[in-house]
Amino acid sequence: MSIEQTPLPKRFYKTADVVYADFCWTVTLDGRTARTPVGKRLSAIHEPLARAIADEWNAQDDHVNPSSMPLTQRLMLVLDRGKQDRDKWADGMRNYLQTDLLCYRAGAPEELVQRQTRVWDAYLKWAKDKLSIKLKTTTGVLGVDQPPEALQALNAQLSEMDEEVLCCLAAATEITGSVLLALALGYRAADAEDIFEVSRLDEQYQAERWGEDAEAVEREGALRAEFMAISRYLELISGFDATPDN
Repeated sequence: MSIEQTPLPKRFYKTADVVYADFCWTVTLDGRTARTPVGKRLSAIHEPLARAIADEWNAQDDHVNPSSMPLTQRLMLVLDRGKQDRDKWADGMRNYLQTDLLCYRAGAPEELVQRQTRVWDAYLKWAKDKLSIKLKTTTGVLGVDQPPEALQALNAQLSEMDEEVLCCLAAATEITGSVLLALALGYRAADAEDIFEVSRLDEQYQAERWGEDAEAVEREGALRAEFMAISRYLELISGFDATPDN
């Protein structure tokens, strides 16, 4: 049985633009203020973000497709849910500390073990040196209790983030399965594409051995697109210090 899809709304405006008022940049549609689903002004304190969102609206064809507007969707989420969901986003990142992808290593084959060690250890070292988050590793699926000092160091990082950054990094944590990789994205410790590839190390190894699965490739493509949109959002707001003190 096919699932009937909700038709996309028709484009009801000619031009999207931005105007500055009340210390923020508001997206307008034919001169009228654009609104979020709950009726808030679609506005940002960062001009580059507001203009990029206006570009998303201008790029729409005859119909408005929200899935092609990731910056718009994330800003709407922040505006409508940021105050209520801030703690939920932070808690989600804290929970990943105990199950961080980088801490759970394969016992075999040796090629995979070596690849994980070479690639993942570099991010563990970065987190320890730059953020004072020192995590233990384990082999297989056996759990490992991370030291309370690591949680304290993570909490220190989370307390400095505003709702926009938390919204972005919580989503990045879920995509990668690693709070450390999400923080690496936020702090620009490496290129966003490289960070995403690091999170897919196990899947790539399996694909090399057994071949690619079409559904897995499609899913990875969607995750990659979302991750890169998050990276662009963080670049546009430019309000997150990308060079933490040692």
